[in-house]
Amino acid sequence: MVCGFSPSVLAQERTPPASSPLTPTLNFYGVPGLIDMPGAGALPNGQIAIGVSSFGGQTRTNFTFQFSPRIAVTFRYSGIQDWNSDEFDNYRDRSFDFRHLLVKEGRKAPAISIGLQDIAGTGIYAGEYVVATKGFAQPFRFGGAVKVTAGLGWGRLGSTGSIGSPFGADRPQFVPGDPGGELSVNQWFRGPVSPFGGVEWQVNDGLSLKAEYAADAYTAETSREVFSNRSRFNFGMEYQVSPALRFGGYWLYGSEIGVNLQLQVNPKNPPAPYRLSGPRPIIERPKRLSNPAAYDQGWIAAQNAPVVIRDVLDAELAQDGIRLHSVSVGAIRAETRVSSDRFDNFAILTGRTARAMARILPPSVETFEIVLVTNDIPISKVTLTRRDLETLEFQPDASALLLSRTLILDADPAPQGRTAQVDGYYPNFRWAVGPYIRPSFFDPDRPVRADLGISAVAQYRLAPGWQMFGEIRHRLVGNIADASRPSDSVLPHVRTDALLYAQATDTSLEQFVLSKQWKPGPTTYARVSIGYLEQMFGGLSGELLWKPADSQLAVGIELNYAKQRDFDQGFGFQDYDVATGHLSAYYDFGNGYHAQIDAGQYLAGDVGATVTVERQFANGWRVGGFFTLTDVSAEDFGEGSFDKGITFTVPVSWFVGGPTRRAVSTTVRPVQRDGGARLNVSGRLYDQIRSGHLVDVANDWGRVWQ
Repeated sequence: MVCGFSPSVLAQERTPPASSPLTPTLNFYGVPGLIDMPGAGALPNGQIAIGVSSFGGQTRTNFTFQFSPRIAVTFRYSGIQDWNSDEFDNYRDRSFDFRHLLVKEGRKAPAISIGLQDIAGTGIYAGEYVVATKGFAQPFRFGGAVKVTAGLGWGRLGSTGSIGSPFGADRPQFVPGDPGGELSVNQWFRGPVSPFGGVEWQVNDGLSLKAEYAADAYTAETSREVFSNRSRFNFGMEYQVSPALRFGGYWLYGSEIGVNLQLQVNPKNPPAPYRLSGPRPIIERPKRLSNPAAYDQGWIAAQNAPVVIRDVLDAELAQDGIRLHSVSVGAIRAETRVSSDRFDNFAILTGRTARAMARILPPSVETFEIVLVTNDIPISKVTLTRRDLETLEFQPDASALLLSRTLILDADPAPQGRTAQVDGYYPNFRWAVGPYIRPSFFDPDRPVRADLGISAVAQYRLAPGWQMFGEIRHRLVGNIADASRPSDSVLPHVRTDALLYAQATDTSLEQFVLSKQWKPGPTTYARVSIGYLEQMFGGLSGELLWKPADSQLAVGIELNYAKQRDFDQGFGFQDYDVATGHLSAYYDFGNGYHAQIDAGQYLAGDVGATVTVERQFANGWRVGGFFTLTDVSAEDFGEGSFDKGITFTVPVSWFVGGPTRRAVSTTVRPVQRDGGARLNVSGRLYDQIRSGHLVDVANDWGRVWQ
């Protein structure tokens, strides 16, 4: 199947700087808006915004991600001081928002957005809105752009100045101490509705002024004397310190001074450009008509031809940090199997391997087959012609043209034909020592806790596909063990005893695993792992995955037997054991959007499914969210009602501007409970192989000439 990607796939979109006069600025809830009220419009596609706002004893920390050009999601952690009721001295809350850009702003039409605020929390901030915003580039003789906003709000945003209840007056109220976590569908757009609005004036490139008419009475806060709400008018002044950083000061509700700090980044825009040393030039063959003898195929008859080519090619690729696994040669076709611990981009790996083949292989070899290998698994075969390499490199649209003539298909489990393997790599031992940090979030007594220490990691590759790896950690400082919230779970304590693990020891064996992974067929992959699989469980894990290289769909099954480890994380086990496993479906929607559904039995014996949606950028950034629903009731699950969270993966190359396969990953959960808890197994197959398949390779194919 020939790649059918258009040149637009290769474009590296640059996001306008945040100082653009008409770029939305963030309100106190971390969404595009005025001061405390929302506005319409959307952040630049892919933008990540982190904001911290504070006034009247209230602090909100917001994370907003512009998931697509029209859809944005927000996670918020809030603290309200001096609540002094409902068994809370200071009240803390976690909430999620969803907003959709219904209409993009045009020359005459305003932008129109619809939003759901606090859709899966306790409901203290629950509100819905429909809002319109229109920008005017320079309506005055002095100063810059002006944006005017008007909207209608329900819930919190309809608690003062109501003009009626068009969709019903019956709306459930916020109840302090409610475990929250469930979608509040029964209250959306119900109850009183109130108008709100305001104006933002961009005085110059840095300074802007805001004024708004608010629709939030702050009923719960004022009734508890957290602060006094004396006016519906709010005023503010903001300054754009840099394209990423914005700061504001405000006079709010006639009684309070507020501040808002906004930091915005976009994964598409790295702080430093990606730099590589220049590739070696492609050596063009002599013309066949002028030198037909150069194309003689007699060289293939030599017994040692594959070995000679292997040795020369291996030496040249090694200089680029590319490992050659094998070479298979024919008179007009050659296959190389390659991997790299240096390059995090398979397009670059393909391009540099193809250049080396063009420099070394005899002129009669016209077709290059480059098999991409990761962790000893051949994941795809890139087939291109030598003539295209020689003629397209300096064309204006060279990358798109080469991609349109390239095949990216499944790789055979083993090389075919006359093959020379590269020996001497096994056994292979690697180790590293470095710092680690283990964060813990959302303890009501202290929202952020962390342990820091030294980690020693070792990996021993016994043979192709076989490896043993382990990690030992020693905590130097930290306060996770100082927490004082023992588990109150009615389910088996598969996760909620995390405090006991932290308190038991300073030195722990995090993992010690023997694994084997291989490719049974061209489109199937397999893995078996045994040992101390994670911090809390050891056992046996097996996985089988079906994923054709040119397919957007993948299906896998994983079966595990897990036994709970002792709290000291040594070699012992507790009495609890469980059979757990999942049937998984993965789908790549293109343009970096991925979805995954895992259905099966979890560690606490509950049965259900996890839904994950993720956006992956061509440079390796990944931002996603997930939720799990099982047969455990919200009451038995406890605080949060069901498992959910946000995941991040940030490639180190984005920061350093050079090739490295290292990345930093973390998962942020509002609450970690026992329901919906899945075994943490390293080396799951789909994440290993998808970056070497058609869609991901094509997404960043523009680097093939680097």
